[in-house]
Amino acid sequence: MVRSIQAATMIIGKSLFVLCDSDIEQEIRLGNLQISPYDSSLLQPASIDIRLGETFLIDGKAVCYWISFHFSKHFMLGHSLETVRIPPDLTARVEGKSTWGRKGLLVHLTAGFIDPGFEGQITLELKNLSNKPIR
Repeated sequence: MVRSIQAATMIIGKSLFVLCDSDIEQEIRLGNLQISPYDSSLLQPASIDIRLGETFLIDGKAVCYWISFHFSKHFMLGHSLETVRIPPDLTARVEGKSTWGRKGLLVHLTAGFIDPGFEGQITLELKNLSNKPIR
């Protein structure tokens, strides 16, 4: 059983503007912005939450979801559960969720910018700063 964790949020915008929830929803409805699987409950006032995929890389080795969060003080690469397609006139930015930040998990340390035209799963940089597992 896969447990979905909303670890990051994706902020979507044009130029220097950030789209609000109704604009994001319209871009999805028009087919310009594609997010699969799409869950409308993840839509926030100015972003949409993305969930963690099932596998991670720790020290270059793939590990399953349940093992990865038991590592403290480790850096991991993960990916979004969702596959996204950003249209050529939009960009996106991935930011960590404060819920996880308060537990010691840093999400997307350096490469949070998503280029116009990007298509695929989003790579997430994860660092557990806590001395204990994060659940």
